[in-house]
Amino acid sequence: MYLFRLVSMLGGWLSPFPFWQKKLGQQGESLAIRHYRRKGYFLVARNVHLGHSELDVVMSNGEEVLILEVKTRTCSDKMQRLIDLVNRDQQVRILKAGHQFLKQKGWIEAPHRFVLVYVEVLPTTSKFQILCANLEG
Repeated sequence: MYLFRLVSMLGGWLSPFPFWQKKLGQQGESLAIRHYRRKGYFLVARNVHLGHSELDVVMSNGEEVLILEVKTRTCSDKMQRLIDLVNRDQQVRILKAGHQFLKQKGWIEAPHRFVLVYVEVLPTTSKFQILCANLEG
């Protein structure tokens, strides 16, 4: 049990694609977590279900809370504008779920941002690219 927890905690640091995660979306989330860990943030929650909505990743650096919506694509996918990856209805659901999560934790007054993270991976290698944009309420 301890070994699994250690591997889980370090997974984002050790390899770009953790071997136990098979889905592309999960790989993208792990890469996004690693990206923000390197910027000084720590993981608060992952795949939080609130009603009919899900928050992919919640991170904090002790001063600010980030709520990440992660979209992962392979390089062979047709490139879209970053903000077009999440339509207006999805944005509203993410914002409502995020505010509900913050309220449940008592963090509603804390500085927070909603961030769209686009992870583009090359399927045959471990190369990837991360782009980020703030979601507006």
